[in-house]
Amino acid sequence: MKPVHSQTSNQAILSLELPFKPTLQDVCVGDNAQIHDAASRWCQPFSADTLDIADRFVLCWGSAGTGKTLLAGALADAAQAVYLDASSTVAAFEAASQATQIVIDDVHALNTAQALAAFNAYNLCRANPLGRWWSTSSVPPSHMTAVLPDLASRMAWGLVLELLPLPDEDSVRVLQAQAARLGFELGADTAQYLLLRLERNMSALAQHLGSLNQYALTLKKPVNQHLVQQWYATVYLPNLQKTRL
Repeated sequence: MKPVHSQTSNQAILSLELPFKPTLQDVCVGDNAQIHDAASRWCQPFSADTLDIADRFVLCWGSAGTGKTLLAGALADAAQAVYLDASSTVAAFEAASQATQIVIDDVHALNTAQALAAFNAYNLCRANPLGRWWSTSSVPPSHMTAVLPDLASRMAWGLVLELLPLPDEDSVRVLQAQAARLGFELGADTAQYLLLRLERNMSALAQHLGSLNQYALTLKKPVNQHLVQQWYATVYLPNLQKTRL
């Protein structure tokens, strides 16, 4: 599939904050697998003549919980790339200018000093025939111009992909897989119950699964619809009320 240069493509991808080191195989995509294909190409070894420059400079944007951090971490590990985010020091961003493979998560959250260092790193990376860059954001480049105008304009030169939440049927399957990794079985109806009542942020849902698992272990009961309803009423709702005070 030929990538669309400097245009936004709708994609579907899902993130869970998993208690293990994720790989690209842990990233679940929806009906359109273009973004997974782009990620697979990006992390593979290549020469200057085998990969188009737009495939080497990618920005993935989407709302919270759609898979940006999961994918960024998996790519950084697969390509042995430098991984940075808003918690990284300015010195770390400056040091990245010497790297040929750079992954920056939540680039929209960078401060002025970080963004300037990232801008310099981007230019040096792009000038290198073997350089590659993958960044994530909660907004497209056009919405970053107020804080990161120069960096945003550079990132818009490459491949820009939007990450959309998974449909319910895929979300159910991923929740079931996460539950299995935690050591319990989650029925499809029970997973759907959670999707209907909890926030539709899959990273948050993963944390709730951990809480649900601990609740079941404490009571020494299996996770079923009745126990989930108990957990929802006695754990989730009280905690939600506390956060709103």
